[in-house]
Amino acid sequence: MSAEEKVKYELEQYQKRVAELEAAQTQARLQKEAAKLLKDKDIDANDDILEFLVGTDEEDTGKRVDAFVEVVDAVVEKREKARATGKTPKSTNTQHEEISEIQKRINKYK
Repeated sequence: MSAEEKVKYELEQYQKRVAELEAAQTQARLQKEAAKLLKDKDIDANDDILEFLVGTDEEDTGKRVDAFVEVVDAVVEKREKARATGKTPKSTNTQHEEISEIQKRINKYK
């Protein structure tokens, strides 16, 4: 490998590394933006969720976050309705023992 080829190869490697770093920086910025959007909607998200929601750009990430919020809201609403919907007892058939006449008189003096 000549000196010129070596310099060319190193330049390509540096350019690849710069592109990787820029992509990582963009990913981190979009994750912060997604976390902020979710926080505004009162949803705390971990890194796995943020990684899933981050798209290629801000617009794509915003769409994904909005779709995620809609799904979460629908699930919460469904669970709240299920929790709030209950059945009341149709009758309260409690059996009380009849107190005998003698027991009534004894209870009177207790």
